Amino acid sequence: MERLKSINEFERLQERLVIDRNPNVPTIVIPAGTCGQASGANDLIRVIKRELLNRKWVDKIHLRITGCNGFCQMEPSVLIEPQRTFYPKVSPKDMIRIVDALAKDQVLEDLLYVDPRTGSP
Repeated sequence: MERLKSINEFERLQERLVIDRNPNVPTIVIPAGTCGQASGANDLIRVIKRELLNRKWVDKIHLRITGCNGFCQMEPSVLIEPQRTFYPKVSPKDMIRIVDALAKDQVLEDLLYVDPRTGSP
């Protein structure tokens, strides 16, 4: 890819990416800011890439790696879009379970974040 030279080129790229994106394809979002990486996000990224490639699911489930999501104490974490399912403190073994569940359009209740005030997931 050629280097972007202006804000106009950036805006055209952004528009093209939005048009090309299918909002109905589930996306696994892994925050990989400093806190995420220090907590093991890179291990999760390796696992998910391997699983999607081995299963030939790169068109069925997408992966997006972002910066910090601001919930550092829960890293490494995973957000599933468009369902907006949040899994905190994910291990590499959990990542495989998350991929399996997502392929079946299921939520892993035992991995969900639990609100400390209400006790609700």
